[in-house]
Amino acid sequence: TVTPYLSQETSTLELRYRQAFVNGSITLEGAVSDDTLVEEKRSYLFADGRFELGDDYQLIFDIETVTDPAYLQDYDYSSKDRLDSAVQLLRVTDTSLYNARLTYYETLRDDETNASLPPVIADLNYQSSYEPDFGGVLRYGGSFDLAYRTSDADGDAGRDVGRAGIEGQWTNNWVLPFGLVAEAHSNLRADVYFVEDDIAFAQEDLRVSPGAGVTLRWPLARANTNGTTHLLEPVISLVWADSFGGTPPNEDSIRTELDRANLSAISRFAGDDRIETGSQVAAGFTWTRLGARGVNSTLSFGRVVRKENQAGFTATSGLDGRQSDWLVAGQIAAPGGFLIDARSLWDDTDGLTVADSRVAWQNNWVSLGANYIWLGPDADEDRTDTISEWTVDAAFVLSDAWTFEVDGRYDVAADRPLRAGAGLKWKNECVTVNVSASRRFTSSSTVDPTTTFGISGSIGGFSTGRAAGGIATGCGN
Repeated sequence: TVTPYLSQETSTLELRYRQAFVNGSITLEGAVSDDTLVEEKRSYLFADGRFELGDDYQLIFDIETVTDPAYLQDYDYSSKDRLDSAVQLLRVTDTSLYNARLTYYETLRDDETNASLPPVIADLNYQSSYEPDFGGVLRYGGSFDLAYRTSDADGDAGRDVGRAGIEGQWTNNWVLPFGLVAEAHSNLRADVYFVEDDIAFAQEDLRVSPGAGVTLRWPLARANTNGTTHLLEPVISLVWADSFGGTPPNEDSIRTELDRANLSAISRFAGDDRIETGSQVAAGFTWTRLGARGVNSTLSFGRVVRKENQAGFTATSGLDGRQSDWLVAGQIAAPGGFLIDARSLWDDTDGLTVADSRVAWQNNWVSLGANYIWLGPDADEDRTDTISEWTVDAAFVLSDAWTFEVDGRYDVAADRPLRAGAGLKWKNECVTVNVSASRRFTSSSTVDPTTTFGISGSIGGFSTGRAAGGIATGCGN
């Protein structure tokens, strides 16, 4: 699809190309512009592809590049502020995983440079599992990753880090008297680190990390005569882990938060460079209600208590200190497409530290959605002010031919809008016409506030399939 656009301010040519092969497909999207905003010609290219290579191997790649940081925002092509181009070889079977990936990052942010991101990330991972004769499941594997910076400066701005490691883990579970469910797990891993351009760390270092834990669950179920079922599941987890050897630089475990998925984990750090050590207890419970009329709800509480303080977690992660924040999470789903999903973290002293939620309702004629996020200040996450934002989106099917859409984003903490938009679509068997208007209120040193108006159309018999859905299968006489 080739789309030319001409005005007094810009001459732009947009391109979209897709091709399907027997074993995969590729998609390319891009544009070239000659406008009054900058002197040089501007362009961008986004490309991605996926191919089946046989023997369960997949080749996956994507390319993202742009000539200047403001181009994607100026023309509303994308809101990304970091671009990533990657090539990946992936193989997944019932008992094994093989993943090799090379990624290049390009920043569009005012306060970052490509040289210090780091821009080049390489990782290789292999995992396998089998069931030994003595019971349980044994998982083992090896991994390698590299963070490379093009700068030769000493410290964070130029540090290069490589890691090679092996790991083994054994897990088993049993059903005990009175309906108790027990799970035992143990693991051992060893990592070798290679560090360049940072005198604060040894050039070569070895770290060995053992760990073990036991988790007890007691699912209690009750079925009412009206068909409603209640399930209450208390859970407690006792975990111990330690680390022997050096302390490597932290490249991949900077952002971590407490949630329902990692409440009982041995280590809640997001990556491999940091490991939770010492003894700790995680306790909580989940109440699930399966309504007779299809209204289902879930409510979860939980907390982690450690023997000693654990360094490496930020104030709003919910995991700093000897006692974590209280985790409170819930969900309500009802027939007819109604959904509420929410999670929050509560500190004993400061109260609410993190909150995020979504409310949605969808049927054949209406689609409504609203997201809210609240984050307290956190210097370790480069956040000096409170973040409090609403994001809303809605679509209304007015008739078989007409659809109206609106969306918006509002900064509650700053009491100002960030983005707003509206669109009207008309479609019959042969033609689709879209009319839209949007306003971006935010600004920076590279992007100014802008208002955009657009109109586009396509012929059904020749369309490349941009528009989703429809009321007819083709264009006839």
